[in-house]
Formats: sequence, structure tokens, C-alpha cells
Amino acid sequence: MGGSHHGVLAARHVAADRVDGDVTVPEGGTFPVRISDYGVPIRNLAFAFTGAVALIALVMHYFPSSGPFKRLVLQTSVGGAQASIQGVAQSLAAQISVGDTGITKSALRPYGNVDFNGLHMEAMINGDYIPPQTAVRVVSISAGKVNVERA
Repeated sequence: MGGSHHGVLAARHVAADRVDGDVTVPEGGTFPVRISDYGVPIRNLAFAFTGAVALIALVMHYFPSSGPFKRLVLQTSVGGAQASIQGVAQSLAAQISVGDTGITKSALRPYGNVDFNGLHMEAMINGDYIPPQTAVRVVSISAGKVNVERA
């Protein structure tokens, strides 16, 4: 009975050797690698990672609303309601219409600045490059975006 028990332990040891292996080092030797040797370090690494994530979450949650950190966080508005940028572009685009001409003030590649009779706007071309001081014509206006082509 004692012999069979020793045989089971030997079989487990052989099975463990199959799962774990020897690593060859550059000098040509080997050293044994056992997965069980890495259990505690992996657990410690998992605890450290979890603790770091929790600490970062707490700092991000509480610090921005306390003391000197308030000055580091941007506020949603400065002195009142925020103007709609899209609304400004649409109101400027409403002052020109398809077919109007202008002169490029910067290169259009594909976006650039165009002067439409004193009204400076950002415009876009579909395709190639247009150099500064080139006459352009409005092809379309959509959601405040002005599309032009060479005149």
C-alpha cells in the first residue's frame, strides 16, 4: 500500500514537470520554472494594480472639487452662457449665397480663409489646392460650411 502511494506522488511530480518546464539560459544551462513559484507575486501585482486604480479614481473624484485644485479644472462657462459656434458660422454663411465670388486670403488645402466682399469666412474646396489671392465661387452652403471652386 505504501508503494502505490509513492507511485502516485511520483506520477504527480512527473505530471507537474510536464506542465512546468526548464528554461534554457544563454550560457547553455537550464533552470527549473514552476508556475507555483509565481502565485504570490502575481497576486501581489493584482492587489497593487487594483489599489492603484482605486486610488486614482478617488483622486479624480474628490481632488478637483477641493481647495487649490479648483483652479486647475476648467469651468463649463466663463461669465455666462456659452455662445453656439455652429450658430455663428451659420449666421455668417447666411450673408452669402451660391454663386457669390470671393478672393482667397490663405491657401485652401482643403480649408482656408476667403474674403467675400469684406466678409472673411472659412471655406472648403472639394479636391485640389487653391493658392492665396485666387478668385473663387461659392458652390454650396451646408450647415454653415461654405464650399467653393475656382471662379
